[in-house]
Amino acid sequence: MLAPQESTSTSISAVVLNHLCAAISSTEVFSSPYSHLYLDRAFPDHIFKRMLELLPDASAYTADNPRIHTREDGLVTRNILSLTAPLAHLPGEQRIFWSEVGAALTSSKLKDTVFGALSRDLSRRFRIPAEKLVSVPAFPKPA
Repeated sequence: MLAPQESTSTSISAVVLNHLCAAISSTEVFSSPYSHLYLDRAFPDHIFKRMLELLPDASAYTADNPRIHTREDGLVTRNILSLTAPLAHLPGEQRIFWSEVGAALTSSKLKDTVFGALSRDLSRRFRIPAEKLVSVPAFPKPA
């Protein structure tokens, strides 16, 4: 069962998003060989516990680029659960939970927080000032 403050799906997304943005904003950014950061405890402990409890069955995952990630015996070695696609194939509680996690991970606020943290190299890469990075389109990897 979810904690009382997370009894609705809307609050799951907000909790995840706020926690991730705070974690990114308070994490040291390393500059060599390029701007990057490491997150420890990227998700609140109680959300991470629910992630493990609500991991979908293997049949819910799809092959990620089978042309590249298939062994000679036909086994696809990389599978993903798309959080950008409809999750209608998941049972109710899983569908609600993972839809909300996906909403947080694909939010513009999270993108802006990541771009802000990595702005030095991203500004150079896109040849624009850091304050204009918000105009750069960025999307999570589609499945």
